Amino acid sequence: MIHIRRWLMATMVIVVAFATYAYFAAPLLEPPPVKPGLAGPVAPTIPTVASDARRELMQLFPEDAWEREAVKIIETEQCTLLIKDYQPTEDGRLELKPCTLVFYVAQKGMPAIPGGRNKGRPVVLRAPQGAILQFDRKLDFARADFGRLIGGRLPGEITIFSPPSKPDANDALQLTTRNLQMDAQRAFTPHDVDFQYGDSFGRGRDLTLFLKPSEKNGAETAIGGISTLQLSRIERLHLDLPGQGFMPTLPGAEGANPAATKRKAPIEITCRGIFVFDFEQRLAAFDDQVEITRLLPGALPDRLTCSRLRLYLGGDEDKGATEDKLAVAVPPGQAPAIDPMRAVAVAKIVATGNPVILEGPSTGLYVKAARMELTPPLRRLALESGQGLKQVSLRQGPHAFDAVELQYEMSATGGLGRLWAAGPGRLQTMQLVSGQARTLDAKWNKELRIQPQDGSQVVSLVSQASVSLQSLGIFVADELHFWLHETKRHKAGNDGLIPVENDMLGSTEFGTAPNSTAGQPKVQIIPDRLLALRGVEVDSPKLHAKTERLEAWFFTPDPAAEAAAARQPAGIKPGTIFGGPPRPDQATQKFDVSGQLVQMRIASGGKASGIEDLTIQGNALIDEIQTSQPGQVPLKLRGEAVELRGGTTPDAIVHVVGQPAQISARGLSLNGDAIHLHRGENRVWIDGPGEATFPLPTKIAPEGRPVEPPQFMRVTWQKRMNFDGQTVRLEQDVQARTPTQLVLCGLLDATITERIDFANPGTSEKVGLSEMKLDGGVYLENRTLDLAGQQTSFDTLETPNLYLNQITGAMRAVGRGKLLTIRKGAIKVPGAPDPTAVAGTPPDPNQLTHLLVSFHRGMTGDLNRRTVQFEQNVETVYTKIPDWKDRLTIEMIDQRGLAALGEQGILMTSDAMQVAQALPPAGGEPWYELMAEGNTRVDGRAFTARAHRISYTSMKDMLVVKGDGRSDAELWYQQRGAAAHAYQAAREFRFWPKTGALEVEDARVIDLQQLGNINKPRPNRQR
Repeated sequence: MIHIRRWLMATMVIVVAFATYAYFAAPLLEPPPVKPGLAGPVAPTIPTVASDARRELMQLFPEDAWEREAVKIIETEQCTLLIKDYQPTEDGRLELKPCTLVFYVAQKGMPAIPGGRNKGRPVVLRAPQGAILQFDRKLDFARADFGRLIGGRLPGEITIFSPPSKPDANDALQLTTRNLQMDAQRAFTPHDVDFQYGDSFGRGRDLTLFLKPSEKNGAETAIGGISTLQLSRIERLHLDLPGQGFMPTLPGAEGANPAATKRKAPIEITCRGIFVFDFEQRLAAFDDQVEITRLLPGALPDRLTCSRLRLYLGGDEDKGATEDKLAVAVPPGQAPAIDPMRAVAVAKIVATGNPVILEGPSTGLYVKAARMELTPPLRRLALESGQGLKQVSLRQGPHAFDAVELQYEMSATGGLGRLWAAGPGRLQTMQLVSGQARTLDAKWNKELRIQPQDGSQVVSLVSQASVSLQSLGIFVADELHFWLHETKRHKAGNDGLIPVENDMLGSTEFGTAPNSTAGQPKVQIIPDRLLALRGVEVDSPKLHAKTERLEAWFFTPDPAAEAAAARQPAGIKPGTIFGGPPRPDQATQKFDVSGQLVQMRIASGGKASGIEDLTIQGNALIDEIQTSQPGQVPLKLRGEAVELRGGTTPDAIVHVVGQPAQISARGLSLNGDAIHLHRGENRVWIDGPGEATFPLPTKIAPEGRPVEPPQFMRVTWQKRMNFDGQTVRLEQDVQARTPTQLVLCGLLDATITERIDFANPGTSEKVGLSEMKLDGGVYLENRTLDLAGQQTSFDTLETPNLYLNQITGAMRAVGRGKLLTIRKGAIKVPGAPDPTAVAGTPPDPNQLTHLLVSFHRGMTGDLNRRTVQFEQNVETVYTKIPDWKDRLTIEMIDQRGLAALGEQGILMTSDAMQVAQALPPAGGEPWYELMAEGNTRVDGRAFTARAHRISYTSMKDMLVVKGDGRSDAELWYQQRGAAAHAYQAAREFRFWPKTGALEVEDARVIDLQQLGNINKPRPNRQR
């Protein structure tokens, strides 16, 4: 009896009971049990069972059960064996008829106490037709020689059951099969296997248990345990699980919605192939057309289909795992964080197929991959392509995700989580921008990564990355990195934050509504920073930009500052760099921006959204490629660096630095080492040398002639330029040039007709020059050209200063000055003979007429009336010259005498001289009126006239020489061939140069050549 009892305990407990229950049913249905050890040597007598223990034991069986009859009961610390009889055979077999084994599994909080009254939860194995055990040799009871157990058989029906762990528990166990056979390598039955655990149940057939050899020499059995369980066919496996079943449950979700996580979500698994459970790896494998269905009350089921399914149980979630691309380096000396969710039954689920498809109507989720790996304790999902599938796909509502490979770890707080996706890949989703849903499209070639860093979430797209937002533009770079902050979601939708509604990268809850299509995120995503590297390009309706590095920071404006900005006048209300939105009749402007480095601070989440600060370094360029009005000259900016500060405020400041920096717009351009703009002060200034270019009015071409190309004035200075929106001041060595004009002065102030508001520059439709003030020594030069491009005139003016008013026409210069005019043809000057009057001399169309006027006090004029007056010591030189470079000055006449004037030259002096031009009402050539007054004298090579006033009108071709009433007008003239000069005095002479006629007031008309000789010598000229 001693050896029989020892043999029974060693074989039945290990091979039959523990193999069937502990290694098959328990790992799938409840927490792992405490493994019972092998039975050790027992006492030499059969122990008795106490009456109380026997009564408890009998309660496990029905009233008519054979176990309630007179049976042999053998009790050890591990289990209790009930048999009626046993019979050894000659061939080494031992027959037990019938037999039942009861053993106990310790429960949490209730350890099994050997010899105690409560050992734990009972598990019963019943074999009504007994058991047949095979040993390697004949049994010898007399010598206690049983050999080694090498096989056996449990014929007939076999039942394993366990009552509920407590009265209200739904965890009763029932497992049935029949005809279980065993040899040294396996235990098997070709028949059906049915089981039920609580509300979970299943059915399969053709069960095989692959056995391990004993590792101990001399052991009573050759069997060391079970390595693998195999079912050739599973017809159905129904698992009734709470909450999300095999899907991960987020910590804290129970607090948000406890009812949702307690709701049951039954799981059903079917397959056409075999089912294998590896006890060493704690791995359950399903093969061939595997389908997992999650049943939801009142809704369509979630379904996973694949070719192969692997379930890893216990804490070995790292076995067979995909290489972790989501791992974050742990700083030295710091222990990695421990996730309490790792201690769950299902450690990992791996599905492979061609393809694997997951359809989840409850969350609107669709997944397609060649391999899917789900690790519930870590809330991780990994997808791989292959087997003809080039990319994995995720779909959820309006969101779509495609990549070669993907690993995603859900956030415990409902945020973005961690993600790695190998490219080429694409993400399409919906975002709310200013209350409007817009499509977001992101692409990458190498990888997309989302990972935590310094309290933020960093989204990185590497290699040929691009992000486009519907109707707002596209962002392209070799690398894009976004830093995002996650905050608790706000109920209000007008806070300016970016809502992430139905975002498939945000964690969701199951069970929010019976027919819900997607969960709702628990956090709000706020942009913090942006970094784009290499080949950066932005294209939007208002901006096209290129750079090698873009850095951006986002911030929420101060509400107090926004309120102050809202009180500003509409013209300088912040919102853009240069002002508010365009008028309805204006088209949208667009700019092209480039530079080696672009940095910006962007205000978002408030009313004053826009670029607050901007820095462009390294070949900075801004071009307006679309203007607000057709035909406008676009804005262009060049510099080594551009800097904007306070772009959303009324006091925005722009600095452009370069060698040189350049700004041009609407035909006006500025160049300088540093150009500055202050919107609040409405001021542009350049400290140091600079250059400006202004457009000139377009000349109307004569009929039949082509329109002349636009002309520009180029202005330079050496010290400073300042423009306040209406007046520009240029200081030191100012030069203004056009193709035919030159202006030099020390100081220039110019005022325009309408003030330009830098906050709203589009308000001024027509801006013209109002007045100009030139000082510090003024030099003006002008050339005119005919239609063939040949020069027809050359003019210069030298004065200490000059004032011009384009509105009133006023012109004024104070101090000494000179006016020089050189023209083709003749200039009619008072007292000068008409060129056509010279006998035998036909007019020369290419002759050059030289006129020089100098004055001491200054000059005044009216440009509107076309008049100009020179004052004090006015000297006028009129002559003919052979070349444009020739000059005849007063100093040269003083040196050479009057002979330097030539045949038709004159020198006129007076206290003042006035020139007026008039236009005939019916058109035609303009006519001139010149008047010299006060001590007027005209000298020619052969004549001298002296009077108070001398005037000439070109329309009448009449010269008037007039005294002042106290003294007569005088005329000295040398007749042709005469050596002496004729003299005539009268109150007034009227002289017609073309005819040579002379009229003396109150006298007859006489011929000039008939004047008699008067002995009054011709006076010498004195200065």
